[in-house]
Amino acid sequence: MSLKWNAIGCTKNMKSVKRTATQEESKLKETVPKENHWVPVKDFVHDVKRRAKHYASDYTRDVRDCTSILKITSTTLFLFFSLLLPSIAFGVLDANYTGDRIDAKNVIASQALAGLLWALFGGQYLVVIRTTIPVVIYTKIIYLISKNWAEDGSFFYTFYAMTGLSNAVLLVIYGMTGVSKIMAYCSRSTEEIVGLFISIAFIVDSIKYILKEFDLYYYSCSSVNGTTNILERASDSATAAGCDQSKPLLSLLLLLITVYVGV
Repeated sequence: MSLKWNAIGCTKNMKSVKRTATQEESKLKETVPKENHWVPVKDFVHDVKRRAKHYASDYTRDVRDCTSILKITSTTLFLFFSLLLPSIAFGVLDANYTGDRIDAKNVIASQALAGLLWALFGGQYLVVIRTTIPVVIYTKIIYLISKNWAEDGSFFYTFYAMTGLSNAVLLVIYGMTGVSKIMAYCSRSTEEIVGLFISIAFIVDSIKYILKEFDLYYYSCSSVNGTTNILERASDSATAAGCDQSKPLLSLLLLLITVYVGV
């Protein structure tokens, strides 16, 4: 009997929650302007007015008791470590692609700063800002283009800043004019095509890295160890000193483990 009453109570609670969500959704639809003609900055002003009254409560309503504080702390620690490891990995890739001009420390600092600014001014504090694979590829392309002006890569910082500022201006224009609405016409196939491009790009880079590791630390070491001339051994002493055939094998093992975990 008690189980039956509990089930009835849970059902009533679920219905009340659904009813509340439906009412909030209907209220939200009522607050949306119904003008069909396009007005610049209309959507931006509407979003600011709609979110201004909820700005303070977004940070205070969840801090009610010890249980809420424990949930916030556990979620914060989980997000910290789940975002820190990809930042280090992508920072290492950026360092390889840009000649150590952007490393893991820069990526972690920029991600922390961007996350704080977005949480304070973005109006959507639950959105997690993180470095992604397309950003890494984009950074690599910027570095390769910057070498057309300076072979040593000294123009990279200037070109990178110019690219970031131009993107910021474009994003402000998109936000003010409501261009983001065209995302409603992007289908799932668009996301799949972008994901396929990224996967192919990183598969090619991984194969190139493994081949380079084997060429430096495996095949060259085998040729040095196979020489019988004493003079040739003496001339190749510098190469032989840096030979470690376990490095490419370990890299290949880590690559296979990563593929297995991903699949």
